[in-house]
Amino acid sequence: MTDDEKRAAGKLFWPGDPALKAMKLRSHKLCAQFSRTDEDETETRAALIAQILADFGPGSFLQGPIFFHYGCHTHIGARFFGNYNLTVQDDAEVVIGDDCNFGPNVTIVTPVHPMLPDERRALRDDTGTDRHLCYAKPVKIGNDCWLGANVLVCPGVTIGDGCVIGAGSVVTRDIPPMSFAAGDPARVIRPITDADRMANRAAPQWYAGAFLICAQHEQHCADRRNITSAQRKYHSCAARISLRRQAQYHFRAAEIPLHEQASTVQACSVRFTISDCKSSFRLTK
Repeated sequence: MTDDEKRAAGKLFWPGDPALKAMKLRSHKLCAQFSRTDEDETETRAALIAQILADFGPGSFLQGPIFFHYGCHTHIGARFFGNYNLTVQDDAEVVIGDDCNFGPNVTIVTPVHPMLPDERRALRDDTGTDRHLCYAKPVKIGNDCWLGANVLVCPGVTIGDGCVIGAGSVVTRDIPPMSFAAGDPARVIRPITDADRMANRAAPQWYAGAFLICAQHEQHCADRRNITSAQRKYHSCAARISLRRQAQYHFRAAEIPLHEQASTVQACSVRFTISDCKSSFRLTK
């Protein structure tokens, strides 16, 4: 078997094989050319992509810069969007379905190296020659998937249709269809259901609570301008409660998912003095 045939069969192969090195060099040069083009050079970009990838579906778009190791082992479906710095080490086959969206810096890797240092340095191939060998495991991403910024997909992973992978996740195992997964390593947080439709998320209850808290804080600030310096000193020593805690209370009441809480709470960092506002902020649950 040639090293390319071994690679395709998932067996140990020599990535330094001259034929494989020529394939990679060709892809690297074409990717570099693509990355130097402007977004509106559509004809030039289309011609380059046709030379780099095995398949690139209609209506698909790559922002660039792009980095494909071989390119010819990657299949991308229709209406795909890939943001900045898409990196695909496609030593094995990489299949991406239709209508997928990738955020910036998404990386897909397929090669696997030996765990033991001495075996990483050299293994004896079937010709009796000591070489640097590795093997590769294919990656499959279904239709309608959204991968957030800086997601890393590891060798051998399958991501089912309709999944959302949270930003910064490291996907080391299969993700079932219609799942929201996040973390390092990524785990399934919950299924994606009709409750996630935008119509069900318009003007959620916690907005009213957060805005009420802000209004009360404005009144609190106005009241403090009328107190004495001694009172200010007393109040400055009082325990403080943040809008973060108050917003989280409203999140719990409205059952807002955790991944939607963080960005909103971080945007509201005003703090309050309990001694001034305890009647307004008393929790009932």
